[in-house]
Amino acid sequence: MDAITIARMKKISWIGLVAVSFFAACNNEPATTTTTSVKTDSAWRTRSKGFEQAIEGKEVHLYVLKNKKQATAQLTNYGARLVSLLVPDKDGNPVDVVLGHDSLGGYAKPGEPYFGCTIGRYGNRIANAKFSLDGKQYTLDMNDGPNTLHGGRQGFHTKVWDAVQKDSQSISFTYLSKMAMAAIPAT
Repeated sequence: MDAITIARMKKISWIGLVAVSFFAACNNEPATTTTTSVKTDSAWRTRSKGFEQAIEGKEVHLYVLKNKKQATAQLTNYGARLVSLLVPDKDGNPVDVVLGHDSLGGYAKPGEPYFGCTIGRYGNRIANAKFSLDGKQYTLDMNDGPNTLHGGRQGFHTKVWDAVQKDSQSISFTYLSKMAMAAIPAT
């Protein structure tokens, strides 16, 4: 695996760790799961028909994180996305502070503006959907006019990630990129 791929993987892991750590840091005591959640082998999932379906043979779910400071986050393993974040306003009323859709259909539409997702293999635009590395020219998927944006049409935002939720305050999303694995030289 080349140094660029390793650096990108570390950055994605770091971003996810910071987001989960931030949420957990807002709480000093263990939280309990709510009655709207279901504890399974390794997950607390809400019963949301808008998210409970399969894409390419992998199940998509909506997960809930909650703490005693009245913050509730909903995440989905489709694109490792933050769907909603409810925090108390100045009067103590819960307010959603992120943009999101009510169902998976909104996130799966072409042209969806990457609400709450993990983007990749790279962020931002690659001009003219081409780049050179070690003297070799690579052509990418155009999905932003003549450019490639946030990993192209099949970037990480369109993948169903594996999710492990050990408690009501933390979750880990992982995705093994087969393309990155193909670049690993045989030893």
